[in-house]
Amino acid sequence: MASILTRELTKGGSSHTVTWRDPETGLKTRTFSDKEYGPGEAKDKALELKAFLDANGNTYKLAAKAKVRKDSAAPTVYEVVVRHIDLLRKPPAWHDRQVPEHGRRSHRRERPRQDPP
Repeated sequence: MASILTRELTKGGSSHTVTWRDPETGLKTRTFSDKEYGPGEAKDKALELKAFLDANGNTYKLAAKAKVRKDSAAPTVYEVVVRHIDLLRKPPAWHDRQVPEHGRRSHRRERPRQDPP
């Protein structure tokens, strides 16, 4: 379990140190100060790191991977599959404007009908 130690700096502002015990490498710390990130943002970063570490067994590698996945703008596989299935079920919005009113076969050449012998 990770912990946060907050200290007031002599020149104003504060620093937030996250301490955790990594199963592979032992005791680790990471410090976020208001000078680096701005007032209030350093504390948010420290809380976010603590939350990711607690959720991933205090392993920094797993926490870093989870953060990259969370911050990624790329759609997940589930979102892509749902969108694909929705497109298969219903035509896109532009579809009605491009299909002629009298049907899709209007561009084909008409053949004369032949009666069976």
